[in-house]
Amino acid sequence: FRITRPLLSRCQILKIEPLSLEEQSSLLERGIQNIEYSINLNQDAKEL
Repeated sequence: FRITRPLLSRCQILKIEPLSLEEQSSLLERGIQNIEYSINLNQDAKEL
């Protein structure tokens, strides 16, 4: 199940209609925020 679920979600994503530029940029911003958040968590973990 662990292997098939990501593949299924990827297929579903591919079927979705193209996003508008605004939607793309907001998704990018969210992704960048998530990356920054995880980097901050890693730095906090190292300090502990």
